[in-house]
Amino acid sequence: VSLVGMPEFNNNSFIYKVAYLYFGLIFVRMKYYTGWTLSYSCLILCGVAYTEKKTKEGELVQSFEKGDYGSIIFSEFGVNPKFKLAFWNRTVHLWLKYNLFTRTINIDMKPFKNNMGLASLLTFLVSAIWHGYYPTYYFTFISLYLLQTGNEVLVKVGYYDYVAKRWYLTIFMSIFTQLMFDGVGVAFFNLTWGMFVNSLINLRGFYLFMIAFVYSMKYIIKVPKKVVAKKEEKKTQ
Repeated sequence: VSLVGMPEFNNNSFIYKVAYLYFGLIFVRMKYYTGWTLSYSCLILCGVAYTEKKTKEGELVQSFEKGDYGSIIFSEFGVNPKFKLAFWNRTVHLWLKYNLFTRTINIDMKPFKNNMGLASLLTFLVSAIWHGYYPTYYFTFISLYLLQTGNEVLVKVGYYDYVAKRWYLTIFMSIFTQLMFDGVGVAFFNLTWGMFVNSLINLRGFYLFMIAFVYSMKYIIKVPKKVVAKKEEKKTQ
């Protein structure tokens, strides 16, 4: 990944650089999958990954919220950015969801009560600080917050249900979504500010325009009131 932030990387064609980014980050993510898979295997061997619930045959079943790292399929081929975020390092995602996000929206104070946007922003900022004190981390998680905020509108209007019924849109959105995350991934791994700036120049900041486009959906698409009411009712239940 450091090569993307070096001046000599800019000597290649734009198509080559995008292809390098797309396939190169696959190998970077593999080391995380390896570590998580091995750790989860240990939990299975020790019995921690199993729940008390039994099947009709009396066998214990796996509980996918006990040490589960996520889903490689969703992480690599997912179309919806929401699910890609939720299933990447799923254990930490669930911890933040239940211990920070959910508690924040239930604080009985005007700025916090049921304020999904503020709760989401605080969750991403805490996650950034949790990872370390690097400016590029803050850029990474704020970018993910913007991406999720705009994407939430697409989820509400049923855009991804529409995409799922059309194979060509599924392929396009899978690549589109992955490139956004790959671009942010470069900022995450190139911790020095100079390398980060060089990577932006080399890649022409294309993924920033993609994230900005998704975020703009928040202001372009008007979610019908019936959809909002239905979601609020479901949340209450």
